[in-house]
Amino acid sequence: MFPSTSPNDLRVIVYDPLGGVPVAELEVIKSKEKLRHG
Repeated sequence: MFPSTSPNDLRVIVYDPLGGVPVAELEVIKSKEKLRHG
């Protein structure tokens, strides 16, 4: 679900072709996992 065709929005919201999850969101999750387990 893309909000608009704004280049800035598209640059932030880049969907992973396999998971369909925003890459930025994945990075946040990975960071939290590292802090939680590390």
